[in-house]
Amino acid sequence: MVRCAGLVLDWVDRVSAIVEQTYLTERRHLASEEEARARGLVRALLGDQPLDAAQRP
Repeated sequence: MVRCAGLVLDWVDRVSAIVEQTYLTERRHLASEEEARARGLVRALLGDQPLDAAQRP
């Protein structure tokens, strides 16, 4: 029984690590997209270019 519990805990640790890595990767990707949109908006506001549809609320 103790051996089974150890195997289950090892499995939970591995799955948790995979989920954590996936979450962090996705979060980084979303942050990069948001930063790119913000930079584009600032460039459009500081320049004489009209805002495109993606930059409008």
